[in-house]
Amino acid sequence: MILAGTLSDGRTQDLSRYQALFMSKFIDYVKWPEGKDNLVVGIVGNSRALIELQKMMEQKNKAVIKKISSAADVAGCDMVFLPADQSKLFSTINNDTMGRSILIITEGEELARQGAVISFYVDQGKLKFFINKSAAEARNLQISGALMSLAKLI
Repeated sequence: MILAGTLSDGRTQDLSRYQALFMSKFIDYVKWPEGKDNLVVGIVGNSRALIELQKMMEQKNKAVIKKISSAADVAGCDMVFLPADQSKLFSTINNDTMGRSILIITEGEELARQGAVISFYVDQGKLKFFINKSAAEARNLQISGALMSLAKLI
């Protein structure tokens, strides 16, 4: 598996496209305990990643993508992405879903250290990600070794 995303001049559209691509691949390398076939993915706020992920998932029929407007909307999701501009909701979402098998994806190392399972960051123009292994285990999610080998582990 190869996950690489080089951003051209750090444009938001490129970043959102690569984040959506990575999230669509994460689905293949994370195992939920319920063995779900059709996951529900929530994107918090008005992130361009919502549109990009909807386009990608329509063709694959692997997930239902929905917009999350508040922390209460997370119920029923299997994966949730909180872009940086929505990080203020992280603590509420993380606490309200503790112990449930929800893959929480954020941006930045700080939220990964606070309990996000996966968190994106940009290093030298390339999109990369952290994985918080203990957060994944607490949520009863199994992340493949192949995916973990591509991440910076926390």
